[in-house]
Amino acid sequence: AAEHLTAPPDGATRPLVSAAGGWIYHAYRHYRGPSTIRRMRLDGSDAQTLSRHWDPQGMTLDEKTGTLYFAALRPHAIDYALYDLYSFDVDGKRPWRRKRLTRGARVRDPDLRPGADGELVCVVNGLGQNDLALWSARDGLRRITANQDYIQYGEPRWSPDGEWIAVSAWLPGGYRDIL
Repeated sequence: AAEHLTAPPDGATRPLVSAAGGWIYHAYRHYRGPSTIRRMRLDGSDAQTLSRHWDPQGMTLDEKTGTLYFAALRPHAIDYALYDLYSFDVDGKRPWRRKRLTRGARVRDPDLRPGADGELVCVVNGLGQNDLALWSARDGLRRITANQDYIQYGEPRWSPDGEWIAVSAWLPGGYRDIL
């Protein structure tokens, strides 16, 4: 039987279980204001709010450094909001002190490459298309595909050895496949 670890009325989504630390990280959607990123022990105890953001998603954790990476909405200009990449130290003195890694990049679904220091694969949206991209502190954001056929990528994930990427994609004809 399933056991409730979080309580209503709002929604807990996007769980991420740390491999070594015994924590579950998750977004907690507040329908009356900004969502939060929280963590709790595997049994639901010791719940903590770490950061506030609009619609945080795609969380991925670097277990070696204690850095949590994620995408979240941020107001851009006067009329719209875009997803950008963020990070923060989950065990630092002030984990809510997040660092914005991109500016208006329309980026989502980050995943940390195993064995690489802070290299992420993610989806970048723009001009009715989207592409896969890599982000690193050294190189910034760089596209690794040049999509011209309206394939819509989502949720890229690194293989355990960090050599290849699996990705969900809407293909022409209306099918969603794993590439």
